[in-house]
Parts: sequence; structure tokens; C-alpha cells
Amino acid sequence: VFTIAGFGTVVTGTLSDGTLHVGEEISILPNYIKGRIRGLQTHKQKETFAVPGSRTAINISGVSVDQIQRGDVVIHPGTYTPSRRLDVSFRLLSDASTSIKHNMETKMFIGTSEVVARIRLLGTQELMPGEEGWLQLETNKPVVATRGDRYILRRPSPGETLGGGRIIDPHPERRYKRFSQKTITRLQAIARGTPSDIIIETAELLGAAPLKEIIDRSNLEQSDAQSATKELLHSGLILPLNKVNENKWSDLIAEDIPLPPNMIIITQRQWNLISEELIQTVNAYHQTYPLRQGMPREELKSRMYHSLKSSNQLFNLVMNKLVKENKLAESGPWVYLPNHTIQFSPQQEQRINKLLNRFTSSPYATPSIKDCKATIGEEEFNALVALNSFVVVSNDVVFRRDDYETMLQEIRALLNKQGTISAAEVRDHFHTSRKYALALLEYLDSVGITQRVGDVRKLR
Repeated sequence: VFTIAGFGTVVTGTLSDGTLHVGEEISILPNYIKGRIRGLQTHKQKETFAVPGSRTAINISGVSVDQIQRGDVVIHPGTYTPSRRLDVSFRLLSDASTSIKHNMETKMFIGTSEVVARIRLLGTQELMPGEEGWLQLETNKPVVATRGDRYILRRPSPGETLGGGRIIDPHPERRYKRFSQKTITRLQAIARGTPSDIIIETAELLGAAPLKEIIDRSNLEQSDAQSATKELLHSGLILPLNKVNENKWSDLIAEDIPLPPNMIIITQRQWNLISEELIQTVNAYHQTYPLRQGMPREELKSRMYHSLKSSNQLFNLVMNKLVKENKLAESGPWVYLPNHTIQFSPQQEQRINKLLNRFTSSPYATPSIKDCKATIGEEEFNALVALNSFVVVSNDVVFRRDDYETMLQEIRALLNKQGTISAAEVRDHFHTSRKYALALLEYLDSVGITQRVGDVRKLR
């Protein structure tokens, strides 16, 4: 946490879950300090939103720098609660110089927090190097944790890493009797989870994967895994991304038949994150380049490289679903929001009308592309091409769409009448120069309308 002149308070860290957007209200735990996101940066690039896994700098308004400490956590209000008691699994390193005993004081590292934690050792008198067990940790100040978070314990003096594990329950209701078998059984069940918990956790780990791979990794019995998956599909906590047969998913869930092993599954949480990131990325591109038809599909895929685990298949499946749901649209190489339209400002319209007047006065000997871009701007010219107002026939020659259609219609008529046509005949027919006639004929060759035979053209 630091301050920058003219900007105010800035915090940095790794965004571990969820997304952050400029303008959102946030809360800073464990002290419940309220603020608002004024700006975001990821790897020194300004962003309108940040996604999980990214190193993120947040410019926060309404909070002074001395209110925040290293180890604090930025959250959406109401999503997490600090705790000073944690149920955890623990493995003592095999080369640790000491055993773990009840009531031992350690330093706990979780996220970027460092707190003093006293150990309550459960189910055994002592944990020897290399052994695993269950602990209840009591910290000297609140920490923010969620089930599955990893942590490390160190001995304060002399300094030594003892081992680590995972958070099993971040909010246990009470202290346990240390040797209660009921307590140990409960912790084992929570750690293992229900079949549905395990399917969800495995799907989260894999990102998006075929059902067969998820079941194999879960180590569940086929019948338990199939039943849990159907339950999760029915509740909407997991989603299918591909269509593997003609049956409706509701039929597959209801019928007493196995789900297909090649069904690609993603959790609802991951789908929300990925789809939101895709849509926001395209929207940000529209904001930056309002005169472009859309974002190049390959550029979007590159931007989503890490979020989609560098999987082309997953990118295609997610895109297909978003297009089907009318949340994104595709046309050729472009991806865009369905409601996106190219709109020119009055000043741009004025420059465009000035250029179009030159096309009107000389429709078959038009200004060069270079001249067009100099007159109205490169982005504006490309926008007119995207809007189908212009037809680019060579690196230097462009016609208005209506004029091109007129020329094409008249050339077809001449070819139907006389069989062939030369560049000179095209030049003379349209009272233009050889440059424009050749550019037009070579373009018609390239799009398969005409075919060159010696020095003349005929209809293909």
C-alpha cells in the first residue's frame, strides 16, 4: 500500500477470485473500511476491469494510506468475513527439526498476511516430522480465509518453516474437545466433501474438461459421480459447453442413463468469470476503437490466453455459447457486442461528406486510398469499408459501393453481349484511366467473377 501524488491511495496484490471494475464500491478487511475503485492497472497497463490471477494495482478513493496494512484484503462488500479461529489440515515437513505439540505458538502466513497463531492439536498428543494431522489455529488478529486456501506455519525463533496445509473451515463455531472422534470424522468429511463438492472442486481445478477426465480425477465411484453431476447440472452449479447428442440435457438428467463422457463441463462460477471477462474485453475494445466493426477474434483469444488455459477448444466453446445467447456476435474475423453500431461525430460526418462529394463528381476516377485517409482519417476510412460504403479493389483504388455495383452490372452486360472485354474497353466505357480499369478487372478476377484469357477477360 502506498500513495501517488495526484491519485491518492494505491494497493497492489494478486486478484485471487472474482473481478474488479472501475467505479465499484469495495470493502477492505479485516477492518471493514469502505472505498471506491478510482482506477485499475495490471502489469502497468490501465484497465477498466481486472480478472483473477492478475497482479493488480487499485487506486482507491475515500481511504487514506494509513488505514490499510499489508495483509488486508479488498473484497466486494458482504462476500467474506474475517476470523480468528480456523480449522485446518496440516503436514509437518519431514526434515523439520521439531515435532508439533498442543498450544505451540507459530507464525502463520496466508495470502499476504503474517499473524501469530496458537496451535490446538486435534486427535493426537504430538505430530512428528513427515506426519499429517488436524489443527485448530487461533490467531492474534483477524484473517480473511475461505475453504481450500493454503497457508504456511513457521517457528518464530529460531526461524524455521514447519509445514503447511489447507483451510478446512474458516469459521468453526467453537473450540473442540481435542480427542473427540466426532470432531475428527467431521473434519475428514468436510475435507473430502460430498460427491457434489468433489465434482465442483475437480471441475474448478481443471477449468473446463470432459466429464470422463473430471470423474477420473475425482476418484469417485462412477455411480456416485454420475449422480452428483446430474444433481449439479439440474441445480445449474455446473454447465455443459458442448452438444454431444440430440437429447436435451433435462432428458439426460432425468433418465436413468449415464451422462456422455465427452460432455465438456464448466462450473457456473467459472462461466460467470470467463463470460464476463470476454464481454468486458470486447466492450473495452469498442470504447477504445468506436469506429471499428469489432475486435479481431484472434486478438480476443490471445487476450484470454491465461483465463482459458491456452485452450483453443475452450475458447471456441465459450464463444459459441455466448453467441447463441446473443451476448456476443461474430462476423468474419470480428467479434462485437450485438448492440454495437459505428456512429460518426458531426465533425467526422462533415469530413466524410466532403470526401463523398469528390466521389460523386468523379465516380470512376476516384481519390486514392492514401488521399481518402488523409482527408477523413484512417479509422474513419476503415469504418466506411466495414459499413460496406466503400469497396477496396486494390492497394490504391477504392470505389463507392453503388458505383462499383453499377460498373459490375455494365461489365456483365458487355461480356454477355460480346463475350470478352479488354482493359482499354473498360477504360473507354467509363471514361477513366487504365489504372482504374486494370485495378477493377484484377479485383473481379480475384473474386471469381471474371477470368483472364490473354489480354482480355471473360465471365468465369
